[in-house]
Amino acid sequence: MANGRFEVRIGRFIFLSNVSDENSPVRKWLNITDPNVAAGLDAFIAAAIAAIMLAVVIILRKTFLEIEKSDTPFREEVLKKVRTVGILITVFTLCYSVGAGALAGLTAWCVYCIFDYGVELQKNEDETL
Repeated sequence: MANGRFEVRIGRFIFLSNVSDENSPVRKWLNITDPNVAAGLDAFIAAAIAAIMLAVVIILRKTFLEIEKSDTPFREEVLKKVRTVGILITVFTLCYSVGAGALAGLTAWCVYCIFDYGVELQKNEDETL
């Protein structure tokens, strides 16, 4: 907590939840006058951010464990998890910046397309043998 604001640091990026700031547009929009309610909303937002990041880490861990157990990373189960992680990261990033969210979405979509093509190639290889 810095200057009455909760912050979540990821590398050099800092995500702030500043509803407790008296000039916050969210506070004005929701018509929050009680500073305790604003601090509680800050805590809720920080918890939601942490929950999304934890979900991404857990899904990525399961994905890598599944890749380690299998002969190839190009399987339907891995493809589904790559899509889920891409969607979560895109939604999370869109909350802070449309440009960064679009870039994250485009990157996730490219990775998904690569894995999708790999799954098709793997199926073709498995059928020929």
